Amino acid sequence: MEKDTLIDWNAEVAALNKEEKEHLKALIAFFRKNHTPTPPTVEDEDTWDQEDYAPQNTPYFEVKDHYNQQDILEIIAKFPKNKKWTFEDLQNPTYFPPDLRVKVELLDYKIYVDMDPKPLHQEILSNIHIELGMFVKKNKLGKTYVAPVSLKINDGTTLKPDILYISLSKYEFIQENCIETAPELVIEILSPSNYRKLRTRKKQKYADFGVQEYWEISPKKQQISIEVLDAKTHSFVLYSEAKASGKVHSKVLEGFALDPADVFDVE
Repeated sequence: MEKDTLIDWNAEVAALNKEEKEHLKALIAFFRKNHTPTPPTVEDEDTWDQEDYAPQNTPYFEVKDHYNQQDILEIIAKFPKNKKWTFEDLQNPTYFPPDLRVKVELLDYKIYVDMDPKPLHQEILSNIHIELGMFVKKNKLGKTYVAPVSLKINDGTTLKPDILYISLSKYEFIQENCIETAPELVIEILSPSNYRKLRTRKKQKYADFGVQEYWEISPKKQQISIEVLDAKTHSFVLYSEAKASGKVHSKVLEGFALDPADVFDVE
C-alpha cells in the first residue's frame, strides 16, 4: 500500500483522546476482519453501523465456569508486554472475568499471577484462619479475610495476602472491590510463585503502607515467623518465631498465640 505523505498519521493519532483512540483501534480491527479485495457494495455499507465493535463489549476471554492460572496468563498475553497495569484494569469486565478467583496482584504497575494453590497450602491457610478468625470474632476486634481479597495500596500496586486482619476502627475503608487502608496484620504462606525477591518487595510495600505485623509461613520448614513494624526504619523486625515446638505470639493481637504443630497438622 502506498503511504499517504500528505498526512502526518502519528500526529493525527497523538491528537486523539483516550476514548477516540479506543474507538480507532476497534475500527481498524473491524476493517481488517471484514476487508475484501473488491470494494464494498452499498448493501455491505448499510450493515456497518449494525456491527457492535465497541471495545467495552468485546471481552478478552472465553466465558467459562472456572478459570485457572493458564487462562489468566493467556488473557494477559493479548496485551503489550510493557503495559502499565492498574487497579482499574483488574476491575474491567472485558479484561478479566468478574468472578475471578485466581490470585492476580499488581506491584508497581506490573502484573503477577500466582499458581493455583496446592492442597497443602490451602490446609495450612485454613488451619491458621480458623484459629485467628475465632480469636478476632470472640473478642469483637474486627474482621479477617483470606485471599484473593484485594488490598489496594495505590493505583499501580494491589496485593492479596493469604490472610489479613483489619480492626473495627477501619471498617469505613472496606470497599466493594477492595480494602483501601493498611490492615493491622497480614500473613503470607510461602510458595514457588511467591519467590524471595518478589516477597521482599511486597513486604516493603506492606511496611510503607503502614501494616503493623507481618507473618511468614514456611510449609517446607514448618516454621512461623512474626515481624513487627519499626516506625523509625519503616521496615519489619523479628518479634516471635517458632519451629516444630513452642508458640508464636502476636503483638498486634494481644493474647493470641499459635502452635506450629496445629498449623502444620494436615494429615
